[in-house]
Amino acid sequence: MKELCIVVVSWNRPQFLQQTLDSIQLMRDGLDTETYVVDNGSDQETQTVIRNTDWLTGYLLLDRNQGINAALERILPVNYLDRFSYILISDADMNYQRPFSLALDLLEQETNFGAVSYQHSPEHISSGTFQDGSDTWHRKLSERGCSLFLETKRLEQMRPLPIDNLKDFDWWICRDSPYSLQSRGEQIAVLPGGAHHLGWRNGDSTWQTCETPEFENFKQ
Repeated sequence: MKELCIVVVSWNRPQFLQQTLDSIQLMRDGLDTETYVVDNGSDQETQTVIRNTDWLTGYLLLDRNQGINAALERILPVNYLDRFSYILISDADMNYQRPFSLALDLLEQETNFGAVSYQHSPEHISSGTFQDGSDTWHRKLSERGCSLFLETKRLEQMRPLPIDNLKDFDWWICRDSPYSLQSRGEQIAVLPGGAHHLGWRNGDSTWQTCETPEFENFKQ
């Protein structure tokens, strides 16, 4: 069984997608992984980035934006539950800074956490911190779905995903599914700085102070 299935959901902004894929290739080092991209009806430039990334295990180019839940239901590999121990669901504007092995090690060792996020969003309140080696992690009951590591068996319990809801994958995982993390008393371990969120937009509630230069250019 492989350690990690990585699924990236993309929609336009090819420059951010390229950085996401480049950082995934680096941060998955040392793990037995497969990486898939599902694209929600993007422009040709974005699709070219996907086609030209020859190390991808597979990709799916949808003809229109079906939302994150429907896109995930379309791309999840057959028998992924039997083939992978963990899964990373990622947006296409995440520049990963820390090895994925940190997330998998924590999920294996700390059974009170149902998920790990490398995105630290200030609107999702921390209920405390803890140390793991030199890293300070946050404990949360909810977090954005742009960078979530889960056991595959936990994701499978929450399927089928609500495909009529175009956006709220994160709330389905954290709160709304009958098998959500909160329904089981599970928390999310969040690693600040685990990834830089490149695609923040004016008016978006997610903001981090440690963004990259590309983030500043995009805001302008």
